[in-house]
Amino acid sequence: MLALSCLTPAFTPSRQPWALPPSTRACRIRAAADDGVGGSLAVLGGSLARVADSTDAVGWQRVGPGWLRLGPATPWATVHFVGGAALGIAPQLAYDTLLSRLASSADVAVIATPYELGLDHRKLARRVASDFDVALEESRAQGLAPPAGAPVFRVGHSLGAKLLALLACEAGAGEGGAPQADPLALLNFNNFRVADSVELASKLVGEMQGGGAAP
Repeated sequence: MLALSCLTPAFTPSRQPWALPPSTRACRIRAAADDGVGGSLAVLGGSLARVADSTDAVGWQRVGPGWLRLGPATPWATVHFVGGAALGIAPQLAYDTLLSRLASSADVAVIATPYELGLDHRKLARRVASDFDVALEESRAQGLAPPAGAPVFRVGHSLGAKLLALLACEAGAGEGGAPQADPLALLNFNNFRVADSVELASKLVGEMQGGGAAP
């Protein structure tokens, strides 16, 4: 079973993004032969949630249940992003490079909706949809997102792609009075072996702590 053993001393807000106190760099990722993928992701998601709670997301701002990223220009459209299993709990950190470039290069407002893992994917899909609606409304009220009627695009990675696909299926194609599904972009899941995924997770956590891969 994948395990993350981390010390969690008080966080100092003045530190650089991703840099946790030195003592947390003792974080280690261990994988045993009987590890299950679900358990691994649950533990990784919990670790990312703790990092997100104590790390400033530079360039992002909290809007209701979502996270908003703007580019330098006035946005003409909004992108709803949903990340993959475990990583989706802290999209403002795990997907920062991708989403920051998207906001800047396409002049769009990106709203990412975090979520915790669960077995009922249809329920998760409806939750991220509801959270996006609330975050978008709040962003519009603050004059940060484009007004009602502006295009909305959906982008999902891995499990996030499945959740958005479920929502698109529920919306249908606009026939019979059903709402038209928003344009949708799906990013592939990875097909790594469990050992490769553990190595990737170790590198990710290490980089979050300001160093290399966790020992």
